[in-house]
Amino acid sequence: MKKTYAGFIFEVLGIISLATWFLAMPCYPQRNKWEYLANRSFTRGKLILSGTSVFILGPNCNLLCLDRESGKKLWECDIVKQVDIPSFMSTPLPVRMMLVQGRSILLIDDGHILCSVDAKTGNKIWSIDIESIFIAAPTVHREQIYVCTGSGVLHQIDLSTGQITKRSIIDIPTPVDDILAVDGEVMFLFGGSCDATGEMDASLLAINISDNTPIWENKLKSASPTATQSEQYLLLLEDGTSLSCLDKRTGKIHWQIREGPQYSHEDMPRGRPILSGNTVFWHSGYGVYACDVQNGAELWSCYAGVVTSMAEVVSSMYVSDEHVYAISLLEILCLDRHTGKPLWNLENDFYDWYPVFGDGVFYGYRGNKISAVIPTPSRKMENRERK
Repeated sequence: MKKTYAGFIFEVLGIISLATWFLAMPCYPQRNKWEYLANRSFTRGKLILSGTSVFILGPNCNLLCLDRESGKKLWECDIVKQVDIPSFMSTPLPVRMMLVQGRSILLIDDGHILCSVDAKTGNKIWSIDIESIFIAAPTVHREQIYVCTGSGVLHQIDLSTGQITKRSIIDIPTPVDDILAVDGEVMFLFGGSCDATGEMDASLLAINISDNTPIWENKLKSASPTATQSEQYLLLLEDGTSLSCLDKRTGKIHWQIREGPQYSHEDMPRGRPILSGNTVFWHSGYGVYACDVQNGAELWSCYAGVVTSMAEVVSSMYVSDEHVYAISLLEILCLDRHTGKPLWNLENDFYDWYPVFGDGVFYGYRGNKISAVIPTPSRKMENRERK
């Protein structure tokens, strides 16, 4: 049928109208940056980012390395076959995994074996039997690995060769549970145990690395403190309920938040405080908090939970220039860094365990699928009800 002039104009106007409507729609970036399907599941595995690579350790000690930008497999290896000590990683899951300066991956089993793997190839560099069970994770400082056993023996190991360069006894009244931080020649250790009445006997100890002499000691009531440090202060979070700012030179408390967070949970995960600029961020139970590092004044607090279940407890957190991401097993909640206002959430459909964050992308796994996900909102929100 022959088109009239008016019909032609109407058709053109319709196309322009449709294009205008399409361009006006909210536009978010592509949600999945990449996905990788492995030949086995990574249930409760450990995922770490370093440089241009993503490393994930599976329950059977298979270590997989992917390109961070494309998701392409770079290498895969079986750690047990590479280590010549039969007892290495005899349990289903290793206790620790730590990446060091992009050069090597330090793996530690459930007892006394430490192994270093080349991050570029997956080949074993060295392995060593400490011959004494250690609880604390290895700490690296000035090309030396520090490992402390439960009996209080501090091992100093050369990072490149795996040779033990020094052994010494730490004079601490309780078994060493963790090396919280190292600053220059000072190491901050935590040790604790329960007495016959069930009371916690715990200590935070600062020692001189060169001769292991104590500098100061503080008594604690916490079973699992975590810490981060600034140039002057050590920020100590005890059981997720008490945040203290200590002078690293003297151990004296500069300020302390003792009353605990507003939105707590009886089974609060062990979160480490994050220091960014002059602000300290931490999470506990269903809550996320921010305070001034100089005086401990609260800047904001936010109830991050949706339902009262363990699945919604905030178990990890990341801070960027403009946002704070509070992560639970159900969702990722994005908060305004400066006000604590909830902006949007990303409902979880890509991770079984807690994801890691870097350069605006979340990396997680579900079963045998590893995903790099750009945090596109599932829904926006003006505010979240606080209880």
